[in-house]
Amino acid sequence: MRLYLVPLMLAFVLAPMGATEKAGAADRSSESMVRALQSKKPPKMRGFNAAPAPAGKNRAFIDKLTTRGTRAITVEERKELVKIVEEENLPTVDMTIFFDFNSAKIRPSSLKTVDALGKALSDERLKGNTFMIAGHTDAKGTDAYNQKLSEARARSVRDYLVGAYKLDPKLLLAVGFGEEQLKIEDDPLADENRRVQVTNLEK
Repeated sequence: MRLYLVPLMLAFVLAPMGATEKAGAADRSSESMVRALQSKKPPKMRGFNAAPAPAGKNRAFIDKLTTRGTRAITVEERKELVKIVEEENLPTVDMTIFFDFNSAKIRPSSLKTVDALGKALSDERLKGNTFMIAGHTDAKGTDAYNQKLSEARARSVRDYLVGAYKLDPKLLLAVGFGEEQLKIEDDPLADENRRVQVTNLEK
């Protein structure tokens, strides 16, 4: 059964891992990332009391994932993360990050994009928020291989951000979704399915 996490509001140009890298649309500014990832709080309405969101329960679940160490996130936990993102309409961006073939090593040509993300997550407007860094693959290869590779690449991005920008690792949840969330369901091998997503898990 496939899981689906639909990117919200902003999508970066996507390209296949190992393809010729192109500058331009994928090189987004840190400011555009900040705006895209800012929490979408509902406007206050005079005379009405909005029903509270289940933030407490969701917050506790997210905190459990970010503080439990190196144990892999289970299929059930990934499903719960997808549910939270969809129900709370959390801001998410897609971006192109190139890695070496069959590897989690970020290519030098993608450091500009990752550095822009690091500057965005260091911005005072996003400081203290918890973010999910999600790795996705297409359907080429086995489920197990794709899951392992997506997890390694998500951790690689997180580790770079922690090392280069001194971000709190407890606020960066690296999750690999493998081929569970194909963006282009009708074309499982499409380039668009290979991507990294960043989601602001605050509400």
